[in-house]
Amino acid sequence: MVAFESALERDCISFLAAQPGFGRIVSQPISITWTIDGRDRRYTPDFLVVFEDVPVLLQALGFFEETYVEVKYAEQARAEWAVVAARLEHLARWTGRPAVLLDEQVIRGRAA
Repeated sequence: MVAFESALERDCISFLAAQPGFGRIVSQPISITWTIDGRDRRYTPDFLVVFEDVPVLLQALGFFEETYVEVKYAEQARAEWAVVAARLEHLARWTGRPAVLLDEQVIRGRAA
């Protein structure tokens, strides 16, 4: 059982669990804090997903064996891109693991 906060996160869990080589998924696995422009920022990614063997589809999206995942609707991600990108960059730098954004187009199979 994996906790989720939205229908899109629920669908993301199903999408990732259906991929070949899937190992496990952890909800809100870590929180990081960093300072930018003199202000402390805190970020908790939606998931950590672990694969025994990463499928080609996910490799193309930046996945490795252990990858942090942020789930957002595409429109929201575009509107908040500077913040989203900074969070993912700081998380990847702090943990040494990739951090990727998945939106409804990928999760629900409507990727271009």
